[in-house]
Amino acid sequence: MISYFKTIDGKIVEIKEYEQGCWVNCIAPEDDEVQFLLDNFRIPPELMRSALDEEESSHIDSEDGTTLIIIDAPMVEKVNRNITYSTMPLAIMITDKNVITIALDENPVLSEFSEGVVKNVITSYKTHFVLHIMLRMATKYLQYLKQIDKINNRIERELRRSAQNKELHQLLR
Repeated sequence: MISYFKTIDGKIVEIKEYEQGCWVNCIAPEDDEVQFLLDNFRIPPELMRSALDEEESSHIDSEDGTTLIIIDAPMVEKVNRNITYSTMPLAIMITDKNVITIALDENPVLSEFSEGVVKNVITSYKTHFVLHIMLRMATKYLQYLKQIDKINNRIERELRRSAQNKELHQLLR
């Protein structure tokens, strides 16, 4: 799905069609959407292949005036009472006129931008916008690390209380 967003009155809002300086957000693109991006934004096919590779590691690449930044975005999945933390590659392409993000699945950080939660970010200021995305990613990582630490501490306390084995107590100290 391809969506377009633009900063209007200090808030990112969705617009109906492409405009120069808007943010192009693409989530789980279909083949025709990939072709649309390749044709209309002159994205080199090699960069698009990297952007769509779910095993791609973080890196920066540049070709024909388009810069590709791939970062591992933090993800959390909750199934019943089980929580799984993982990462998913997020592609950020900087073209001469726009910032294009490509993700293989919904991303909580991009959702904060598309839902207007993040204020005073101007989509036409490409570097500024990309740095804001990266800052929100780092903040999300820290949030998830705190959650993991809390879970770890709770499990350790429960284990200390329930364990009768002296060797196990020694191991936890």
